[in-house]
Amino acid sequence: MKSISSLLVLLWISCPLWAQKNVLTYPFEFEKSFLQKSDYEAYFLDDQQGESLAFILRDNKKVNYAMADKKFKVATEFSRQLDQTIFSHDQLKYLGGTVDNNVYHYIYKVTDKKFMSSNITYMEESVDFGSKAVSSKQIFEIPKEEHLLVSFSDHNRYFSITTNKSTGDLQFYQVSSTGDASTKTVHFTTPSSKKDKNDIAGYLAGITLIHEGEEPGLNVATQKAKLYCHADKLDFVVNVDANPTHIFTVDLRNFTATEKFIDHSDLEDKDGKGKSYISSFLKDGKLFTLILNKKDIRLAIYDQQSGVLINKTTLSDDDALASLAQPPISETRMGNKRNSTDIDNFKKVVSAFKTGTEGLTVSVNKTGQYILQVGTYDPIQLSTGGSGGSWQGGWDKNPYYNPNNPATAQKYQWNSNMYYTPGASTYMSTSARYYRTLYFKILLDPATLKPARGKVSESIGDQIKDFVDDTDKKAKATKQFSMGGKEYYGYYDKDLTAYVVQEITIRK
Repeated sequence: MKSISSLLVLLWISCPLWAQKNVLTYPFEFEKSFLQKSDYEAYFLDDQQGESLAFILRDNKKVNYAMADKKFKVATEFSRQLDQTIFSHDQLKYLGGTVDNNVYHYIYKVTDKKFMSSNITYMEESVDFGSKAVSSKQIFEIPKEEHLLVSFSDHNRYFSITTNKSTGDLQFYQVSSTGDASTKTVHFTTPSSKKDKNDIAGYLAGITLIHEGEEPGLNVATQKAKLYCHADKLDFVVNVDANPTHIFTVDLRNFTATEKFIDHSDLEDKDGKGKSYISSFLKDGKLFTLILNKKDIRLAIYDQQSGVLINKTTLSDDDALASLAQPPISETRMGNKRNSTDIDNFKKVVSAFKTGTEGLTVSVNKTGQYILQVGTYDPIQLSTGGSGGSWQGGWDKNPYYNPNNPATAQKYQWNSNMYYTPGASTYMSTSARYYRTLYFKILLDPATLKPARGKVSESIGDQIKDFVDDTDKKAKATKQFSMGGKEYYGYYDKDLTAYVVQEITIRK
């Protein structure tokens, strides 16, 4: 009987590997001209309602445009030569786009080289799958005095958000579902504690984007500045050391702004200023806040609108570990290799939570309970083979780094946060797959917001990363994306001479 049980467990563990299935096998051959360096890419854009998506496959010679329904059945397709498309420009970076029925508006950052210089513009290529036609136009140009904070598309709108130090403004370059471009200006004042109130770029440096409904990992939660995207508003949430959490909200209906500062001083150590560390996460109109003191860990929940404290939980000794849904784990990940160690001493957890890379994420399980993952996150520096190491996967030196200024004292920032492109999930980056962390998980009852009993499954991000790391490392034009509540992985299979999309089975 024991051997049968063991066999069933083995089959259950192995099942997800067998369950991966191809949902699309699209015949296409990546090719290049003689003596040319291969230049292959795939671009995905879905309608964000989970009903349809379009994808573009490009090589050195041709461009294929295809539109498929939610079951990945290709409804229409056509091909063009490079010089008949936007890809005739010298250099392009795909940024995202919007959808209007059968017309898909792809947006690119375009660089055209000139003698001793280059010209950068933002262009839109509209793909009409009804008439099988493509057309392109310039939609805006960002002045050199403006600093790009973040670029993304969500809720069928596209945004490039920049800062202007001379005016203290946020500039919103947006594209609607119909492909129409416009620009809006919102004034932003940094907190009075900063000497330069117009240094928005430094204050929001390394800002990370969090979509509604996604399950982000600690790699984005530990950043001091976060941007939460909703259909009708954008919430900027900033934590600097133990200062009050700054929430700056932009109403997308009229581009008016409101702000709120939520103070946590009643939950901080009283034996001196700056002894606590604070990180916050916004979910369902509630601000979940991690407050690290010298001897305890506190989790507080506030109402976003009023700032009123709704509930709090204090973890202060080994007995507190019993209330956790998942006890503390110390983990090192190097691609597909993970080493984990259980931590059963609360003092070790508090001691580890002093690196300045602590944060928390909030998600919801299938029973409606809140899952709080609290932990550190430190990317592993990988050598590129030169005389020194460099940060792989988007980590780079922070141009605003100033060890004497708490608002900018982050030596490295994840510069890939600047662009959030459909098909390029954060789980795919090297910085999300090479790291050290110490974390625990706690469940909260959705009604009382108090610790609750229950089980937590492996995070969606970890399951996706495990899948990606087990795939062919030589695959071309790899993409990872979600659509209709499911996760997918796309890649070029040279043996099949086809672009393949697989559904990733997620255990919940």
